[in-house]
Amino acid sequence: MNTTSKQSKTTKSNNHKKTQKNIGKIYSNLCKNSPAIHPQQHGWRVIHISGNPKERGFMHGFLLHEELSKIQEKFPFIVTNELEFSYKKYLQICQRTIRPVVKNHYPEFYQEIVGISEGARYAGVDISIDVLVAWNALCSMYEYLHNHPSKRTKTGRCSAFIATGKATQHGNIVMGHTTHTGLVSGMFFHIVMYVTPEKGIPFCMQTAAGCIASGTDWFITKAGMVGCETTISGITYQPDFNHGNSPYFCRIRKAMQYGETLDDYAKIMTNNNAGDYASSWLFGDVNTNEIMICELGQKITNVQRSNNAIYYGMNSAISPELRAQETNDDEFFNPKTSSGARNQRFQELLYKTYYGKLNVKNAQAILSDHYNISTKKKQPGATTICVHTYDDASYYASNYPHGCTDGKVLDAKMAKNMEFLGIFGPCCGKGFQVKPFIEHHPKYKEWSEALEDYPVYPWTTLSCSDVSWRK
Repeated sequence: MNTTSKQSKTTKSNNHKKTQKNIGKIYSNLCKNSPAIHPQQHGWRVIHISGNPKERGFMHGFLLHEELSKIQEKFPFIVTNELEFSYKKYLQICQRTIRPVVKNHYPEFYQEIVGISEGARYAGVDISIDVLVAWNALCSMYEYLHNHPSKRTKTGRCSAFIATGKATQHGNIVMGHTTHTGLVSGMFFHIVMYVTPEKGIPFCMQTAAGCIASGTDWFITKAGMVGCETTISGITYQPDFNHGNSPYFCRIRKAMQYGETLDDYAKIMTNNNAGDYASSWLFGDVNTNEIMICELGQKITNVQRSNNAIYYGMNSAISPELRAQETNDDEFFNPKTSSGARNQRFQELLYKTYYGKLNVKNAQAILSDHYNISTKKKQPGATTICVHTYDDASYYASNYPHGCTDGKVLDAKMAKNMEFLGIFGPCCGKGFQVKPFIEHHPKYKEWSEALEDYPVYPWTTLSCSDVSWRK
């Protein structure tokens, strides 16, 4: 290479760095001079990002760089212990199977991920696009990597319901969701993110730093759409990310940003479905008070809609066809299992105890429920709606560090104001302490450095209407 050519390359490189630095200054000033982030309150943190894909991604990465640094530190532990897979191989598989799909079929969202990486880097945290894609794909990868029940997480993920019509106190939509997950990964989903995109519909979601979709799957949009989901356990197929099929986090993000009706949501979620993260999606339109369950396996879907119904999820498919043909789930009718017990308890609470009286207060009570169907006692464990797997010594649970890590409820009025009630930590408000847990269960000693306490927090009104806090 001649001297002129070398100088030309050096000049281009310096100009590129200068341009990136100037862009970084503009974006960081935008972050600093806007009401984009609020102090942590009761475990939650509200942020607002806006603009084109790169701008909102940069704001995301810049504002949440401390959280991203922590995620990058603990992500290998999550993959190794919760996913039970080699972190190095996991990144390679995501780079090969997921990144091309996002880049080629969802360029807008890919550019947002690029922006997150650049924003974090400008704030001093170097997190790569590959790591961010792999972080977003975590839920998609459980069944893709382990198509055998013994290799899956110890219990299902989440309990949820949505109701409208005669079941609710005022005839309008009431929705509730509690996240059940590993206690290490669950700690990161304390972000309430309000997204105002350059194109599409503004929306608010519970999420973690680095995610372009919710991850826990709880959201409200300015179009009047609300949604949440619970996973479907024991699928017997391997998700397929070839042939134009897309990971779930891209599809639900597209639905949140561009879906205006329940028809849109059903279409977006079922088209190009890779079969990853099989779930019972619960959607509602607060403009019409119509609700929908959209259960997705790979080939089989179950879509039902009504202005007078209750739909719920507890990690077994409601659809008998989906359950029989695409899962090996045998828990649905078994009250000694987590899904079976919660199924029976939901029936009692939703159709008997609170039928016709469902409101935000009663929704909180349902998500906080500790009644054990088998023992007929209040006994928090792996089979209660407020899951405490870590408190359950049964062979099924083995005190695994997994449980309820948050809860959210709303009604139609709250959704129209872009707000909801949330609690970070167990819905019952009990909290979780690492030191006594490890002392009582030394077999999980290796988790001690990764686990963190879940302090006792109250339920809190979280508002995205003005991106502010209300107690």
